[in-house]
Amino acid sequence: ELAKHQHIFDAAMDLIQETLHIDPEDKVYLAGTLNMLNKPEFRDISRLKTLLSLLEQDDLLRGVLTGASPGEDGVTVKIGSENKLSGLENCSMITATYQIDGRVVGSIGVLGPTRMEYDKTVGIVEFMTRHLSNVLKDFYK
Repeated sequence: ELAKHQHIFDAAMDLIQETLHIDPEDKVYLAGTLNMLNKPEFRDISRLKTLLSLLEQDDLLRGVLTGASPGEDGVTVKIGSENKLSGLENCSMITATYQIDGRVVGSIGVLGPTRMEYDKTVGIVEFMTRHLSNVLKDFYK
């Protein structure tokens, strides 16, 4: 019985996917920005203003996230002056991409002080990219 209506289901899923489709280059999402206020490195108001100004510029952030060349494990770690963007030289950034069927569809990153817990943060970024890749793969089956 379900097979009779498969074409309707397929058409509905195509429409939903088309409606929900957002090109990964179109949007940058931020979360946890206020957590920086709890770190001593960001108590300097001038430094904080510069950093917050950068975080408001989607094009710059997109460039930072997509311009990273991943290491063997797919994660890129840039510490201090390795960050080429002015204003990030006192920060570290850990980035990775997530994929559907081997095609990169987005990036995730964590920005923090250079004294961050790298092992823990890299592990979280790796977990999130694997999880996002799996969820998206299942969604788009």
